[in-house]
Amino acid sequence: MVDRLSIQCVWYDGHMSTVFVTGASGYIGAGVVRAAKRRGLRVLGLARSSATASLLEDAEVEPITGDLADIEAMRSGAKHADAVVHAAFDRNAYERLDAAIASEEAATARLLEVTGSRGIPLVYTSGIGVVGDTGAVVVDEVADPVTPPAMAWRRALEQRVLARGGIVVRPAFVYGRAGSDILRALIASAVERHGLVYADDGQNAWPNVHVDDLGEVYVLAIERGIRAEVLHAAGGEATPRSVCEAIGRLVGVTASSLPLEHARRVMPYADWIAGNSIRVGTARTRQLLDWIPAGPDIHEDIEFGSYRIIAGPGHGRKATP
Repeated sequence: MVDRLSIQCVWYDGHMSTVFVTGASGYIGAGVVRAAKRRGLRVLGLARSSATASLLEDAEVEPITGDLADIEAMRSGAKHADAVVHAAFDRNAYERLDAAIASEEAATARLLEVTGSRGIPLVYTSGIGVVGDTGAVVVDEVADPVTPPAMAWRRALEQRVLARGGIVVRPAFVYGRAGSDILRALIASAVERHGLVYADDGQNAWPNVHVDDLGEVYVLAIERGIRAEVLHAAGGEATPRSVCEAIGRLVGVTASSLPLEHARRVMPYADWIAGNSIRVGTARTRQLLDWIPAGPDIHEDIEFGSYRIIAGPGHGRKATP
């Protein structure tokens, strides 16, 4: 475990060298860590348990003991860093959303306090859900979104971060490296039920981003000195139908349609997946960062890539040479 008072911050070539990441052992946070380590940056991570600390150390991340409610841990991380990335979120959000939102609001306030006191950037993790159902309209980074009431709290936090010169990253649906609770649940359901369904016609737009491409957005934003900007991290666009059909090909089952009221009974996360049709523009993000997503397409990664291990032996076809 790292002594909070012993960490030294080293600069090179005028660029920042140390990043403090909340949620460094999580799905998105680990992507940020990998991107930072590829550039030789030093990474500090918030560790709320000895088990988390061990995971971070294995990833060559220096743990700082504490959690999102620990202001001293936050201050310690910010004190010894050149930028802070907030990639943590309450893991019980699906079951206790009100509590998760309250925790997020308090944690963001603490992080704005500690980054503001040092004049270093905070990169805040939001989500494209704040733009709501766009239909066929593409909403870019500078547009004032028509935020659904259920996401108003997230939009309010975005505005607080931007007002303090912070950076807001809106990830699309994140996939890759066999991650995503939703994809894993859909694959497991297809294996267990020997079939898979999608709701209605399954044609609502579902933007996505590979977890490693997402990690690059955070680090590039910090390296390039971006301030008070919204960044859209979306590398591709799929539909629930196309994703379920890719899972069907992986598992060797048929993906079929059911009305939403029936799909809810057999399809994991049915309402979330079948909800809004969202289209977001990424031109400004790509221009500011010179960001070019390089991860595999979501359908390829499901059928031929990292998700094959979830389906188990005997499932999936080999990729054509």
